[in-house]
Amino acid sequence: MRRLAKAGGERKAMLQRAVDWMFPMTVEWFGLPDDMKRHSGQLDFRLKGKTNDDLRQTWLSTAVPLCESIGVDVPAHYDEATESFALDYPFPCEYSEAQKRWLFEEGQISWDQVFARWKKRGPMNEIYVESVRKSRGQVEAWLN
Repeated sequence: MRRLAKAGGERKAMLQRAVDWMFPMTVEWFGLPDDMKRHSGQLDFRLKGKTNDDLRQTWLSTAVPLCESIGVDVPAHYDEATESFALDYPFPCEYSEAQKRWLFEEGQISWDQVFARWKKRGPMNEIYVESVRKSRGQVEAWLN
């Protein structure tokens, strides 16, 4: 990221487009906010060391300063009052596949809508699944 940002021009613009797409998606990857979680078994049995919100904050604490240091805009900032990172957009929000952009202006959506989007998995999912199936078949053949 540092090299692309330093190169400037189209390379930095390409980096900014990638961050514009991936940043909100990555924030979602940590899952439901803690106040919406129904199961705590992963924490209770120490299969997971931090809550979703703690993991999200840890990631934001590295991603936001990095992007700011190289001149890449992100829709988040450090909030001195809460001593945590805050998002500058409704969370979660809708993504338009047709427009290839996040629809911040449409406001917050439900997590059920997020899960439905995740289940669709996008156009490369079929290729990915076939690749995994083929690899599994090869591994099973090696083991037999």
